[in-house]
Amino acid sequence: MLHLSAATGASEALVIIGLGIVAALFVGFLILGAVRAFRAIPSMTTKQFLFFMALLGVALVVIGILLP
Repeated sequence: MLHLSAATGASEALVIIGLGIVAALFVGFLILGAVRAFRAIPSMTTKQFLFFMALLGVALVVIGILLP
């Protein structure tokens, strides 16, 4: 069995860098979506606003369940 520790270290570093890029993109899109959603609130109908609040409440409950 051939074990190349340098190649393993390099591949782990590339995986960590890749995951960091994906995480940065996710956070960026999350922030962009939040800004667009809050910018759209004043022009929402009552039904749309209630749907938005219900969706926000469900998201917060799911986050609260997943955190502990």
